[in-house]
Amino acid sequence: MTPDADPQTREMLRTLSQLKEDSQSDVRDWARRFEETLVRRQSPEDAAPMGKRVLIVEDDRDMCGFLADCLRDSSYQPTMAFDGITGLGLARMLKPELVVVDLLLPGMHGFDLCETIRKAPELRACKILVSTAKRFEIDRRTAMRLGADAYLSKPYPVNAFLSSVRSLIGGPAK
Repeated sequence: MTPDADPQTREMLRTLSQLKEDSQSDVRDWARRFEETLVRRQSPEDAAPMGKRVLIVEDDRDMCGFLADCLRDSSYQPTMAFDGITGLGLARMLKPELVVVDLLLPGMHGFDLCETIRKAPELRACKILVSTAKRFEIDRRTAMRLGADAYLSKPYPVNAFLSSVRSLIGGPAK
């Protein structure tokens, strides 16, 4: 554990060390990879206070990176996950103000992720923005019924995405 890490990072590292002892190999492997990433991030410039936390759960790595860059440029603090199970684990650890969820995810469908987040007491304050290529009204209604706060159909302009983020969680913290 890095002694100079902030309290939230120290807590996450403690949780990760417990997960690394898990009996399921996929959970252990995920925890090890995430811990390596987290420890690598701990540098003086990363320790500077950033904006509100936004978790992006999107299997398209290019889209995920693009949304993260847009959020970072707007002074939010994005974190990326490329499947639903990792997204749920990160949501529980980070307790972000917003989770951006694609519906067609490996490991756990976006509908299930929305419902699980919404039912978790520790994530009750978390807002959910569904970002998906699914354009049918039934998909939008289902997402909203399962806990989504907003729904965007791809493709959408960046300003529509950022406007949705701001309407859900406000501007970035200064």
